[in-house]
Amino acid sequence: MRRRALGPRAKAVLEAVPGCALVSVIAPSFASDRLSDLAALVVTFAATRLSFLPTVLVGIAAAGLFRHLFG
Repeated sequence: MRRRALGPRAKAVLEAVPGCALVSVIAPSFASDRLSDLAALVVTFAATRLSFLPTVLVGIAAAGLFRHLFG
């Protein structure tokens, strides 16, 4: 695939994939009534200024920390 040129449509799809993956990971928190999940969701949204991997890691760490603190 290194020698093949991608078209503009394929490039647009590949650029949208990280955002879609992030939304699919954090979307269930919207339906949660647990304070820890909602707090982790807020922290994850605040971290979206970072690139994809650090944002996911911050979200995971926040969820773990808040679940430990709030139960």
